[in-house]
Amino acid sequence: MGPNYKIATKSEMSGMVNENLGFARKQTFRLQNGSNVDRLVARLLEELSYKSAMNLRKSIEMVNSEAYQLKKQQVANEDARAKGLPLMATTIDEFEYLYIMEETELDEVVRAMLPIVKVDAEKNKYMIGTVCHVVQVKTDRLLIRVGGGY
Repeated sequence: MGPNYKIATKSEMSGMVNENLGFARKQTFRLQNGSNVDRLVARLLEELSYKSAMNLRKSIEMVNSEAYQLKKQQVANEDARAKGLPLMATTIDEFEYLYIMEETELDEVVRAMLPIVKVDAEKNKYMIGTVCHVVQVKTDRLLIRVGGGY
């Protein structure tokens, strides 16, 4: 049996990447017109968004390649024969591109989508995820106060 797949078009792949990183882009836009800390946070988010977009695109293109889908079908056929089961066509899961990503790549995608909200402008307090932190700028780096250190 041949594989059951639909190769995504370039515009569909771009839509998938944009859907995953739209939140980070909205945050970056809001922070670009603020203080030095705001601009550094925005730059950090921009870099993370770019890396994440490249990792997502690479993974999406791999899943949508005919070679990947044929290999997946071959593995499924070998597994079915070994277990004495009938051969069945494989399908590509909607989020399969996330399943095949390296842990570090997936970590970058998740960090790019982490919500960062400015809480107190005078004290440089930001809510990062669900925790409020004081953010400082030393030279050109952001330092985030966590517990007893940075």
